[in-house]
Order: sequence, then structure tokens, then C-alpha cells
Amino acid sequence: MALETLTDEQSQALAGLLSLWQDHSPVVLDGTLDVAGSERAYDLVRADRVDLGRSVIARYAPVVIDLDLPGDVTIMNATAEDSVVVRLAAGWSVQAGTTRSAAGGVVGEVGVLADGLHDVPVPPYGSLTLAVVADSS
Repeated sequence: MALETLTDEQSQALAGLLSLWQDHSPVVLDGTLDVAGSERAYDLVRADRVDLGRSVIARYAPVVIDLDLPGDVTIMNATAEDSVVVRLAAGWSVQAGTTRSAAGGVVGEVGVLADGLHDVPVPPYGSLTLAVVADSS
């Protein structure tokens, strides 16, 4: 698609997604990559950089995302769905989070989440960044 034919909304989304890429490229390019869902056309891709305490997860279908590593986790909702279901393993929690639109604007905040399943509102093609920690109990 020619850039000059993009609508303002499409241009803003493109700028937001390119910024997201730039912010997370050290994790994606130099991290440990795990591709899951071969029976579903590889619908979940995860990159982890333990040394940076960061993970990036791209979700291409409405599947549950398991969170079991500490640090900042960014989930890209690469679907038309308006929420993401995350599962925190026993002994893990989320301390805070931010939801962004595809253009990168903040559209919501996430409070503390305990272990278990959580349906978190995330706009289609938006992202969710969560601070995941191991519980100290």
C-alpha cells in the first residue's frame, strides 16, 4: 500500500506499530524465540530477554497466553478481538499494566492480577504491557 494513500487513522497506527517495533527490537532480535501453535498456523510467537527482564508476545488468534516469567511483558493483540486472556501460573502476579491502541496511545490501565485466568480489554491490533512478578509467599 502506498503511504500517501493511507488515511490519518492508518498512518497513526503505522507510526504506533513502528514505534512499538523499535522499542522491542532488542528483545525480538536478540532474545530467545518460541513459536507455538503449529496445528493452528503458528498463532503465538514469544521472545524473551531474561537479562533485560523483558518479553514480547504476539498473539495471532484468540488463544490463552501463559505468563510465567518475571519482568515487563508486552502482548501484541494481532487479532480483531477486543480482549486478551492471560493465565498467570501459581505463584505469579501482575503488579500493574498499560493498554495501548495500535497508534500507541494509552487507552487503559490494569491493576493487580493474582494467579489464574484474566480477560483483559485490549483493542484490536493494540498492545498490553504487564509487570509480572513472582509472589514472595
